[in-house]
This record gives sequence, structure tokens and C-alpha cells, in this order.
Amino acid sequence: MPSIEEIRRAIQPLKLVLPTGLDSTLCLHGIATDSRKVVPQGLFIAVNGATEDGWKYVQSALEKGAKLI
Repeated sequence: MPSIEEIRRAIQPLKLVLPTGLDSTLCLHGIATDSRKVVPQGLFIAVNGATEDGWKYVQSALEKGAKLI
């Protein structure tokens, strides 16, 4: 399971930003772009696709236990 710090290093080339103030040792139990596949303590990445807007699934991801959006 990757820690927040490991994710921060991995996405640095993409110029994405994680929120400040997170415990960098926090471990995430999964990463998903599909809210149906979110696991508790997971990261949900809301992606705007050709036919769907991932942001409309944020509430569902939170209800499934996503720790970070």
C-alpha cells in the first residue's frame, strides 16, 4: 500500500497537487477512478471522461470509505 509521500513523489512529474496538512505516512488501501471499486481508506480520482463526469461520483466514493479525493 502506498503512503501519501510515495504518491506525492509518483505524481510529481504530472504536476498534480495533494492537499497540504495530510499525514505523509498515511497509507492508502487502494486507488480507483471508478467509484464502484473504491475501498475503505482508498484514493478516488475523479476523472472527466468522454461521456461521464467523475465528480458526480465523489459522494458515492466517500460513502464507500474513500480517504482522499
